[in-house]
Amino acid sequence: MHVFTDGLKREWQVVVDLYTIEKVQVHCGLDVFDLKAVCATMPTFTHVLYRLCSDQTEGKVTERDFFRGMTPEVFEAARNAFRDELVFFCPTEQKDDFRKMFDLSEKITTGALGILQEQSQEAMERLKNLDTDHLAAVLAKELLRETSSGSPTNSPARSELIHAE
Repeated sequence: MHVFTDGLKREWQVVVDLYTIEKVQVHCGLDVFDLKAVCATMPTFTHVLYRLCSDQTEGKVTERDFFRGMTPEVFEAARNAFRDELVFFCPTEQKDDFRKMFDLSEKITTGALGILQEQSQEAMERLKNLDTDHLAAVLAKELLRETSSGSPTNSPARSELIHAE
């Protein structure tokens, strides 16, 4: 069994066995080995995780209370415990394949997050360097032109506004 601690400082053992696999199938309509479906969203994964920890929750912790302990900071530890338990449960000949799948998924996620952070930083730099005085002047010029003519035009000011950085 693999363990994680939730945001409310409760320790949970993730158990993958035939009983919990069946509980996930019945209650969530998912196959625990369908990683794309199981990990599709945090709520979906948390529903699955709740079933995998079900022996510890019955009569003590409601699904709602379980969800409240699943903070974004805890999510990675829970996912790692799930991954390790799933690999542990796999037949020996499939263990390496599952490890590789999880590693690839992690690399893709990390790469995507890196790209998003880079693009976000670039956008913030562009905003910092934005010439707001120039932008305001172009907007004012365009508004005056539109109000005097009664309709928007393809004016040089509009073109300048579109291309202003």
